[in-house]
Amino acid sequence: MRWVTLAAALGCLCLSQASHGPTPTPTSTHTPLVDNSEEEVDEPCFEPCTCEVKEGVLHVHCDGRGFTNASQVSQSWIRPFKLNLQRNSFRRLYSNGFQHLGNAVSMNLGNNALQDIRVGAFNGLAKLRRLYLHENKLEVFRNDTFAGLEALEYLQVGSST
Repeated sequence: MRWVTLAAALGCLCLSQASHGPTPTPTSTHTPLVDNSEEEVDEPCFEPCTCEVKEGVLHVHCDGRGFTNASQVSQSWIRPFKLNLQRNSFRRLYSNGFQHLGNAVSMNLGNNALQDIRVGAFNGLAKLRRLYLHENKLEVFRNDTFAGLEALEYLQVGSST
């Protein structure tokens, strides 16, 4: 994966992939993160998390639940969803740890004291567009840290110390 722009502002990184042709002209059409239809979603949640639908988007709130490993998120969802895993106890992200969450479009792993992200940690998250890793203890990002995140548009890593 080649990245042509990597702009850092206030701890946020906005990414765009390289193209081999002329630079496309911006248009007024925008591809939303998820389907914003008003259809009601009857997706199961799981304890101890809570789930809700806001403006047609499934939001899964697992913040502050004491999780230490991605496998503790035992549910997977059919439709695109946003997953909040802030303020848990993740120290390391293991290879293929999120593979069962392939329909995630946004994931918040902020405030977890993360120290290491293993190669392949984001395998299976090809639809993920937004990733939040702020307020962790990450010091190094290897070349392949974000492998598997083909759709990533936004990455927040501010205040990782």
